[in-house]
Order: sequence, then structure tokens, then C-alpha cells
Amino acid sequence: MKDTKPDVTPQNMKIRTKDGVLIEVEAPYCTPKEWANRTKMTEREVREALYDGHISRFQHSPRGKLFVNVLAETQKVLDTPAWK
Repeated sequence: MKDTKPDVTPQNMKIRTKDGVLIEVEAPYCTPKEWANRTKMTEREVREALYDGHISRFQHSPRGKLFVNVLAETQKVLDTPAWK
């Protein structure tokens, strides 16, 4: 009998903000390299912004790998008035 893999298709995460806005993202966190690709920044600029606190960060443990908090960055954009 042949083994078959289950048909698993990746699904985006859907999160509702406190204002009722539905945000759909691939993952709540991403690597600095992926964030650089998404935002057309260099990876060095992203890392510096993470360390300076200009980009929201997530770290599983104090010495663990550093990630960009995609949900927090999206919320920042939504909280910024359109006229700024």
C-alpha cells in the first residue's frame, strides 16, 4: 500500500484588531531578510531599525533569533492618519 501525504494547503492567518479591522497575513512574524524583501529596504537597514526600536520585534528567548512582528507593523500603519 502506497503512503499518501495529506493535502495541506497553507492558509493565511486572520486577526481582528481592537477597531474591528480584519488583518490577513501569511505569518505573524518574519525574518529581517524577508522584511527587507517586502519593504525594499536593505537587510542591514532592517536590522538597525529592529535594534533601535523603529520596527516592532519579536524574540522567542533572550538569546534567540530576532524576528519582525508583522502584526504590530501592520497595526502601526492602520493607526497612522492618512494625511501624515
